[in-house]
Amino acid sequence: MNTKTITQTIFSVLTALTVGSLSAATGVQKPENINPANVEFAWDLHHVVVKRDDAAMFFKSMPSWGKMLKIKLSKKKKYRIVRKKLKVLKDTAATGQAYMELFQKHGFNKLADTFRDLASLQKPTKGIKKLIQELHAMGYIQRPCSNIGSLFFKDLAAKLHDFFCYFAPGTTATYVPDRKSIIKPNPEFYEMHNKKFNPNGTKTFIFVDDKLENVKAARDSGWIGIQFKNVKQLRANLIELGINVNKK
Repeated sequence: MNTKTITQTIFSVLTALTVGSLSAATGVQKPENINPANVEFAWDLHHVVVKRDDAAMFFKSMPSWGKMLKIKLSKKKKYRIVRKKLKVLKDTAATGQAYMELFQKHGFNKLADTFRDLASLQKPTKGIKKLIQELHAMGYIQRPCSNIGSLFFKDLAAKLHDFFCYFAPGTTATYVPDRKSIIKPNPEFYEMHNKKFNPNGTKTFIFVDDKLENVKAARDSGWIGIQFKNVKQLRANLIELGINVNKK
């Protein structure tokens, strides 16, 4: 196994749930009378609000390559158990946070710490901070709606506090051992968000995500779904909906 393969293995644990499709959106619904009183924003994070800092992640992950290789290849009982459980996590679409917790449970504390650090090596998507600030100034409530784990979200929010401070509480992934995680595009994920933040059904969510399957699932839940490609496109979609953001 070469260096590139080991790096890809590490990255896949953290990003398997967040690598999005870039296929074209199928259109945006246009409801009447959009305003901050009856509309909230629900934001995906990875590949929309933030993007991975590949250079920083590469160098940060280097010390863990040897341990990951040992877990993958060693015949010792301890490593075989972890290897088996890693497969279960993959099959149940677990969050990156669940992998970290697995490493902690089996005494791989340095590896767990590395994975936690890697998860927050993200930087703002170009132009997104300004758009989020504009919407905040207009009075719109904006919430995260992401497949990130709750602890990893807290880490990321602390690192990027200068604009994550505009987010109200939102919905993150729920990992349920031995069954599929409650993540997008599972309808339960959107139902969970509705129950917490729209129990009376008086609001509409504008949901922004890079994955088309997540956008379609949001629309099936009665939300306005916009597939994200870039900030310029997103601004145009919002203007089409009647939200008077700047064109660029």
